[in-house]
Amino acid sequence: MKAAVTTKAPVRAAVLGADVSRSRSPDIHNAAFRALGIDGRYEAHSVTARGFRALVRSLARGRMYWGLFAAAVIMIVLSDSRFGAMFCILAACIAVLPPAIGAATAMSLPGVALAALIFLPDHLEKMHVIGNGFVSRLILSGHFIAALDLQNWLGIMTPDFQPFDSGYAYSFIGFGVVGAAALWAVFWTIDGRGWQFHTYKNLVAAYYGVLLCVSNSPYTIKTASLLWFLLGALSAARDPALMPPRRSPYPHNVPGRASAARSLPNSGTAARRRSVHAPAPGA
Repeated sequence: MKAAVTTKAPVRAAVLGADVSRSRSPDIHNAAFRALGIDGRYEAHSVTARGFRALVRSLARGRMYWGLFAAAVIMIVLSDSRFGAMFCILAACIAVLPPAIGAATAMSLPGVALAALIFLPDHLEKMHVIGNGFVSRLILSGHFIAALDLQNWLGIMTPDFQPFDSGYAYSFIGFGVVGAAALWAVFWTIDGRGWQFHTYKNLVAAYYGVLLCVSNSPYTIKTASLLWFLLGALSAARDPALMPPRRSPYPHNVPGRASAARSLPNSGTAARRRSVHAPAPGA
């Protein structure tokens, strides 16, 4: 009796290799799909090393992994991270922009954020009940910025308070406004290839520009370690389209290659044949 298996979406599977034209895997798997009532297709694709990435990308093109996005949304909702939800909207807007425009937008965010922290807290405090939300932390961060004197802005002297909820105040106290500006300029000198690097770099800049308004957590290892590791990996990655063609480490013309390519008899069979045809002693 056939077991009925229902799937939400057709199953698409394949075997990839240098030469899989004679592979029996498609016949075996497609027969199993039919026997189990699975809506699916198994294919064989011969591909070279240089064409592997393009083939995989073409097979996955047009598919949206909604489960991954749904999981991210559920995590944001369950953790009550309103900042995370708002930043995801901002990140999506920056990601769809051309890289140059996205970079200009992200580069200007610290200036816009500082202006908002300096001028808006007094107005927000009149309209908002102070609590532990994002707006309340913006107001507190603005008060920290306003409490800095010239020596604090230059990073020469530490104030009497600890600005844990104000990443910008924390940065100016630690590095000085000149040092913070220099670090921001150094960040934009990091170079890499491909749209993935430039998009991720713009999102990192936007993340720092927004989160420093209410937290110094970008300097902690739980946030910074993975963020900078991914940025370094993307910066060091090479674009396959710009890489020179790979040369085989083996010469094409090897003496005896044709004879070596011929199939060799099984060693046990050859030994038995020699024992059968060998002349008897004394013959």
